[in-house]
Amino acid sequence: MAPPAGFEPATRGLEVRCSIQLSYGGGRASVASGGRAARLLVPALINRGGTTYNRGGWSQKPGCSPPRQEGRGPIGKTHRISIGAATLLVLASLAHPSSAFHDGGVAACGGCHVLHDSRDGASVRLGSGGEALLLADSATEVCLGCHGAGLGRVLDGTPTSPPPERGAGNFVFLAEENLNDATNGLQNWIPGERAGHNLNSADHGLQHDLRWTFSPGGDYPSERLGCTSCHDPHGNDQYRLLYDAGQTTPDGFVYTWPAPRALGLPFSETQETTTSHVAYLEGWSQWCANCHGFYHETLQGGFEHPVQGPLDSAHRDIYNTYDGTVRPQSGDVLSAYLPEVPLQDPGASPESAMGAGPSSEISCMSCHRAHAASAPAALRWDPNVLRLVDDGLISGSWPLPNPYGDPQQTSLCNKCHAMETRSHPSSPPCLGCHGGSSGGGSGTDFIDPGY
Repeated sequence: MAPPAGFEPATRGLEVRCSIQLSYGGGRASVASGGRAARLLVPALINRGGTTYNRGGWSQKPGCSPPRQEGRGPIGKTHRISIGAATLLVLASLAHPSSAFHDGGVAACGGCHVLHDSRDGASVRLGSGGEALLLADSATEVCLGCHGAGLGRVLDGTPTSPPPERGAGNFVFLAEENLNDATNGLQNWIPGERAGHNLNSADHGLQHDLRWTFSPGGDYPSERLGCTSCHDPHGNDQYRLLYDAGQTTPDGFVYTWPAPRALGLPFSETQETTTSHVAYLEGWSQWCANCHGFYHETLQGGFEHPVQGPLDSAHRDIYNTYDGTVRPQSGDVLSAYLPEVPLQDPGASPESAMGAGPSSEISCMSCHRAHAASAPAALRWDPNVLRLVDDGLISGSWPLPNPYGDPQQTSLCNKCHAMETRSHPSSPPCLGCHGGSSGGGSGTDFIDPGY
């Protein structure tokens, strides 16, 4: 069989001295040059049989090995790529590590789609969304085949034993039974489907929040919410492949606001810290407004609060001096940044612990995670407990980490409001008086956010 178009040697004979041996479907590429070994970063493909997903990932393989196949793909042949093509592949992988797959690189299509209902002579599961020729019942199931327990670990572990908390959070909390840690939490369950953005994933037993026909504050159909509602599966130049202004999702939703900017953590990172965290640069609340509008600015959800704009000098001072309940005015601006209450700033970096400055802004991400959390509405701390140490005691849910370690630490609302420095009642929890409830509010026992 002739090599595919674009893989012919640029110069006859050169492919023998300097080439990449590439086995389609195996995810191996090696570079050989004059007897010297080189190393090339390539995406390992997903090997699927029936409904079983064997998690793939990035693999770095040594060069100068004899041509061999680690898994046969649709072609099942080993071909050689000229040094010119090899150079382009290396440069592309260095510039955009994800481009080899999500931007339609080598063998990328076969990672998610099947041309016919077979591969290597065996029947391949064809998703119910047959027009897309997916390898699973939906795009979300395909995405989770790589990113659920693999790259990113966005749906991994169990609700009571999740991976370390970081970045966008974990969808596994959608499977929690009860999130309510108020004093009457056992009588008023808050089910896990209210833990954040509700993926529709039959394979994982997840469905949309039945309270909502459309996204709160907007018009995105809740029953269609999935990974590709926010992330472009075919790749773009935006952070985490988030849709940009003017892009259209596979189900026809058009984005108006541009993609936000951020500097993320490598997938190999574990727990986020003050010097290893996502740096939110700009545009986050506006991007969320594509589906939710500027929620909470007009008392939607029973709670009014700014969702965008710079912190004034008074709130910057509070953020920078607050170092927990026992040290509410003893913090240092050089180490004031808290990943659990992140600010948006165009000058931020993942390694910086610097606190708030004149360009620091509040955003949706300051209080919420993008995916889900072990608290209602993907909140970064539980609104139903007075002290963080009480999180999980009533419901049995996973307690969100206490960044200060102090057992007396109160709500992280105080990172910006520092009620310990004022004459203020110690109870109920903040939202118990300040709204944000469909089942509580105005001093009642529990908060079940209607958002």
